[in-house]
Amino acid sequence: FDDENRYFGDPDPQTTLARYLACGARQVVVKAGGAAVYYGGVEGQGVVEGLVRETPVDTTSAGDSFNAAYLAARLEREADIPTAIRCAHELSRKVILHHGALVRQALS
Repeated sequence: FDDENRYFGDPDPQTTLARYLACGARQVVVKAGGAAVYYGGVEGQGVVEGLVRETPVDTTSAGDSFNAAYLAARLEREADIPTAIRCAHELSRKVILHHGALVRQALS
């Protein structure tokens, strides 16, 4: 969400959701810096809260990891949106505990 605030002036994640949905997006997920994750689209709207936060070592690849895990959960496991968000958050939470874009160990 920080980028959306900085570049578009969105005051909150809900405004970001509304902007993308108004442009025709069918599903939108807005991360808010490791805190709550907001979602909306044709399957409804909601917020996933209570996610474990970590002090990052390096945030490189955190967003890419979140996106990959979210898509894998939705497409391969047919997870609902809140479950996919939790899976995505869990992977990105582990990735930020390592230096650089590549993590040497398998993360399960």
